[in-house]
Amino acid sequence: MVFARDIGQRVFQLQPARGSFPSYLIALALVGIALSARLMFAPVDAGYQYVTFFPAIALAAISGGIWPGLFAACLGAAFAVFFFTAPYHAFSLEAIDKGFWSVVVFLLGGVIVISSIESMHRYRSKATKKLQAMQAQNNHIRRLQQDAEQLLQRNQSLMMNSMDGIYIMDMRGNVIEANDAFCRMLGYTQKEVNRLSVADLDALHTEEDLREQFTDLIGNSMMVETLHRCKNGDLINVEVSISGVMIEKQELIFSSSRNVTERKKAELELRDREALLNAVSNSVQYFPLISVQFFPIFRFFEHGFCDV
Repeated sequence: MVFARDIGQRVFQLQPARGSFPSYLIALALVGIALSARLMFAPVDAGYQYVTFFPAIALAAISGGIWPGLFAACLGAAFAVFFFTAPYHAFSLEAIDKGFWSVVVFLLGGVIVISSIESMHRYRSKATKKLQAMQAQNNHIRRLQQDAEQLLQRNQSLMMNSMDGIYIMDMRGNVIEANDAFCRMLGYTQKEVNRLSVADLDALHTEEDLREQFTDLIGNSMMVETLHRCKNGDLINVEVSISGVMIEKQELIFSSSRNVTERKKAELELRDREALLNAVSNSVQYFPLISVQFFPIFRFFEHGFCDV
């Protein structure tokens, strides 16, 4: 089957362009073959001479198009008059007069056959172009689907392997998907986190306030600091990057949370130390004044202890 298909493709590739000079040579050869076959197998006065050339006309129109087909029809009419109309093997007024209406009918029949074949050729050409366009479109769609699948897999891989807690919510605040880091950060399993809403997560804002903010987030992004409530009830400081996106005509909220509790504790300790240092610094500024005011008293106690 593969070998036969390859041979057919090669023969098709060798086929001359429709209406080209080689196609006229093919039409001439076909008419010559039809004439030779008729002269070989039947006498000249056997009749039905015009039927002899119809196969050649059809094949010429199929291989070369409308003009080589008409060329074959004219040759067939001329050969039918010259070889098969008395007086035979001559162009005479008598032969032309006898075969005039036969030639007219033959040529009309040839035009009908050629026109039908040309219509089928054009229909086949249009169908082939449509099929090629559909195949190209399907290939393009297939490539887009492959690219989308690869992009989805890459994004899912990045999401699942991210150190930050990433979760996706709908416009009502329900969690649709979350990565493992987010589940570990709050102490939930994947099944449990998919049943949560933003009201279960955020400990600083009400659900109504958050939903109002969601409506303004589509196409925008924002960064907020808030408190997330863990499964065990503990509150952790988080820094959340929120973006509103439209995916397949569905509005979604894409959030990335980072646990900043330790950073907040460090900042608080730093502020406490700075406050302590400021207090000590202020005390040291008054120490020289105190020393000058009470210097005689210090000298009295120093001499007294020395006498003793």
